Amino acid sequence: MKPISIFFILFSFATAWSQKHYMVEYDRISNTEKYFELTYDHGTFRESPIKKPAIKKGDVVKIRSVNVNPLVFQMNLQRPFEAGQNSPGAKSLSGFGNLLGELSGVNSDIGSQLNALSYNQPEVPQFNRGEAQSAEQQKRNESLQRLGNFHVALTESYTMAQKYKTSAEVSLSTSLTKAQIMQVLDSLTTQIDVSTYQKNSAYLDAEMQSIAQDPMLTPSDYQNLERSYQFLRTELDSSVLSPLHFAALNEELKAAEFTKEYATVLGYDPSPYASDKFDFQNNVGFVEYNIEFLDAYVEIPDENARYKDGLLQSHTIHLAVQTPGGFSWSTGLMSVVVPNGFMNYSLKKTSFGDSVQIILNGAPSKSRFALATNLNYNFASARNLIPQVNFGMALGFIGDENPLNILLGGGLKFRQFPFLGLSAGLAFCQNQALNNGLKLNDSFSSANSSNLSDQLTKKIYSPGYYFGLNFTL
Repeated sequence: MKPISIFFILFSFATAWSQKHYMVEYDRISNTEKYFELTYDHGTFRESPIKKPAIKKGDVVKIRSVNVNPLVFQMNLQRPFEAGQNSPGAKSLSGFGNLLGELSGVNSDIGSQLNALSYNQPEVPQFNRGEAQSAEQQKRNESLQRLGNFHVALTESYTMAQKYKTSAEVSLSTSLTKAQIMQVLDSLTTQIDVSTYQKNSAYLDAEMQSIAQDPMLTPSDYQNLERSYQFLRTELDSSVLSPLHFAALNEELKAAEFTKEYATVLGYDPSPYASDKFDFQNNVGFVEYNIEFLDAYVEIPDENARYKDGLLQSHTIHLAVQTPGGFSWSTGLMSVVVPNGFMNYSLKKTSFGDSVQIILNGAPSKSRFALATNLNYNFASARNLIPQVNFGMALGFIGDENPLNILLGGGLKFRQFPFLGLSAGLAFCQNQALNNGLKLNDSFSSANSSNLSDQLTKKIYSPGYYFGLNFTL
């Protein structure tokens, strides 16, 4: 018996400490989940694709989100249990954190400035052939020509800025992967000549100073151009929408992490009476991990607020929870059944009075109620019904005899009602049988009836079956 007890104890410990590691990967673009079991292999965890897991106490669950653009979304994970450290690779763009806000501000002004430049150039005076120009008129004409060249360079810079705006918008895509965004940006390098933009900027700086000091020009000649120039140099070029920042944006995007990981441990406490940690009861059917995608670089509102720009999104990961496997004791009411019936033999005097006959006290009963006690092994299960294996004994309600029944079977326990279960199986039931050489209706002399009564029957265990209710202690 001792080796059997040791086996049950070791089996119980092995089940309780069989911690597993899982990874749930959520792809925001495709809105799909993938599941992996993580196996430790030479210092690293190897990912093996599996169907949706059912988790249990002590398991480590990692949540990985992929294709989450850090320029657009700030990701929060609402975890139902204590969690480990966040993955160190989840970094956002340090230099371009407010790109979303700048797009909504500066973006529209680029187009309006281009439209203004199409008609704000002062007209250069035209002279007919042979008509003489005064020296002052000639200087005025040269100044206006310089102003025209300034206008051409300024228009070219705004045209390049408008093209660059497309690249900034692509970097905010929430429907492209990081690789796809980088591919689009690489294709835009052929359309954006940053060196020409830089030369134009140097030229515009020098010319604007000369134009402002030119005595042949009045402020009304260049005030619209100056306004567009000032916007270009002070507003546009200080923002990420300037081609001057194209290379920097490219490098930042290459270094940005579109993937984040969070590790959570389903806290295991071997004491069922512990109350200082999350009470992981058997009736917990599933856990939820809620991933929130909030507008990046904007203060997160309180939990009752709602965004108006459509950027607030969330995804909930549902994982079924297994009840932990292990042993338990139960008691219950069982009906034990023997197909051939429970026998009850006795001796009866014959009508002649000088002999006795072996008879049955009534027809054999095929079933009887019994009070049972069982040792159960509860299998880990993620379903509402928890399978069990039962081994126990039951005492029948027959006078003072209380016949013993040995039970071996299985059952089901209800997750929502963990104290109640159903069980059924094989039963070996205490019964009566005639001793060797004796048969039903045999007759004997009355003189031998006292000795015969003591030796009439023997105790046997008849095979049958049982079913009934279990109440877990």
